[in-house]
Amino acid sequence: MPTAEEILASLTASADEEEQEEQEESPGAGDNAAIKAVRKSQREWERKAKALAKEVEELSAFKAQVETGAKVTSAEGVLKELGLSEKAAAKQSELFLKVHEGEVTPESVKQFALDYGLVDEEADGNTEQVVAPPRKGFEPGGAGGTPVSGAKELMDRDTWESLYFRDKDAAMRVVNEGKLDLSGTPLER
Repeated sequence: MPTAEEILASLTASADEEEQEEQEESPGAGDNAAIKAVRKSQREWERKAKALAKEVEELSAFKAQVETGAKVTSAEGVLKELGLSEKAAAKQSELFLKVHEGEVTPESVKQFALDYGLVDEEADGNTEQVVAPPRKGFEPGGAGGTPVSGAKELMDRDTWESLYFRDKDAAMRVVNEGKLDLSGTPLER
C-alpha cells in the first residue's frame, strides 16, 4: 500500500507534467479561460489528494494499533492458559511482541514461555507454571536479638547461674544441649 507521501508526490509530478505540456502548446488568447479552468480543477484534485493521503495515514496508524492489540490479546490468552496470572500474562505478552516477529500463534507463544523459563515442559507435552520448591538455607535471627520462631530457646547467663545454684544437674543439661547463651556477657566476674 503506497504511503501518503508517495501518493502526494505522484499527483504533484503528474500535475507538473500536464502544466509543462500546456505551456509547450502555447495556447492562444482565447484559450486562457480553459487554462484557468484546468488549473482550478488541478488545485481541487491536489487538495483532495492531500486530504485522502492524510486519511490513508490515519487509517494505517489505526490499523497498526488494532493489529497490535489483537496480537497482545492473543498472546495474553495463551499465557493465561499456560498458568500465568493475569498481570504476569499482560506484561509477558508485551515482551513477547517486542522479541517476536511474525504471526502470533499458540505454538510461538508457548515456545517463548519455555525459552524464557515462564513455564516448565512436562514429559507428556503439557505445560504448566513453574513452582519452585521451598529452599532451606540461611535463616536470619529475629529482630532485636529475639530468637527465630522454631529455633531452640537459649538461656542467658544470669538465668543459668541461678539454675546452677538450685539444680546443678539441670544446669549441666542446658550446657550439654547447647542452650546456654554466653554472648553479650563477660565470662569473668
